[in-house]
Amino acid sequence: VTPVNGAPATPGTISGNATACEGATEDYSIAAVPNTNFYTWTLPAGSTLNSGDSTTQIETTFGSTSGNITVTATNGCGTSAASTLAITLTPNVTPAVTIAITDGSSPACNGTSVTYTATPTNGGANPTYAWYLNGVQVANTIDYTSTTFADGDQIYCEMTSDITCVTQPTATSSVMTQNIQPNVVPTISISNITAMPVCDGDTIAFTSAVTNEGSNPIYDWQVNGVSHGIMATFSPDSLSNGDTVICT
Repeated sequence: VTPVNGAPATPGTISGNATACEGATEDYSIAAVPNTNFYTWTLPAGSTLNSGDSTTQIETTFGSTSGNITVTATNGCGTSAASTLAITLTPNVTPAVTIAITDGSSPACNGTSVTYTATPTNGGANPTYAWYLNGVQVANTIDYTSTTFADGDQIYCEMTSDITCVTQPTATSSVMTQNIQPNVVPTISISNITAMPVCDGDTIAFTSAVTNEGSNPIYDWQVNGVSHGIMATFSPDSLSNGDTVICT
């Protein structure tokens, strides 16, 4: 029989991460201490010891409070001094992403370029992006540009943060609807509203009939290729027989 003289020696260095995320599960261990019957571990407030009580290796799930992990060795003659590892817990953050049109508009004309840009929150140094058009992934950069949008297209973005301590790594933006207006062709015709024929020197009034002119159309009345008016109707001071009148 080998007699045991006194309490065990102080356990050696505790192996494991000294920094962790709030709520993380981590393993910690020590080398076995000679002449030890069991080990006693203590954890930061709010932490849970999942397994390994009384052994050289434990698994713990942290709460939200930083503190110390300690371990002592015990035999029939007493308990050792404690070995200590200071634990720093990092709060978890929640990633988010918003999207907006940064070039172009909605509604936009058919075939024009529209750019959507993602703005991340808690994305870290190098977040990654996945853009979806009507549920199909179409781009993986911070911007998404297209000239082929159709009316009613649905656009959203997923952003994955590279921050270590997050409540969840991926955030999804709200869905934006892209409205597209069809391209139309303006038309114009002109007619005189003065009874014909007229005598030399009489005033002749012309009017225009237009389609797809918009809210503020600009007219250009020309006599023999020379501009004379910009209104919807036109009454030249004088015309000569054979003059050509057009409006664009």
